[in-house]
Amino acid sequence: MRKEPLLTAVPPAPVASLSELYAIALDQAQKGAQRYGALAAQSDERRLPVRGVFEVLAVRERTRCDSLSAACLAASGRPPDTSELRWAPIDLVAASEIADIGNSRHLTPRGHSRLATASAPSCSGPTSSHWLKIRRSG
Repeated sequence: MRKEPLLTAVPPAPVASLSELYAIALDQAQKGAQRYGALAAQSDERRLPVRGVFEVLAVRERTRCDSLSAACLAASGRPPDTSELRWAPIDLVAASEIADIGNSRHLTPRGHSRLATASAPSCSGPTSSHWLKIRRSG
């Protein structure tokens, strides 16, 4: 697990433009889509119960990539270009932390149903009451 709180990690340089900000966001979404997709593709017996969760997360990140590209194109007249980044974006959630889910208690049949419910697609994401319902059902 990360020792430093996620939102206090300081980037190596200030973001210079809106296009660069979009490129950073696109880089993060592409990494997420790739990592979740790789976890969904694994045939490890321990991860089979949560494969669907990783598939949903991979689709969400690919959709986020498309949305970011469209938004950047609308705002700046060109799509984001990660090759123009002056520095490598901070890895917000390390691949090892994503893979730690494989060792989580959520891989139990009961935990799997809660995790799958929490990860079902939605436009705005789960609300606080949604998380409370999940928690109370367990």
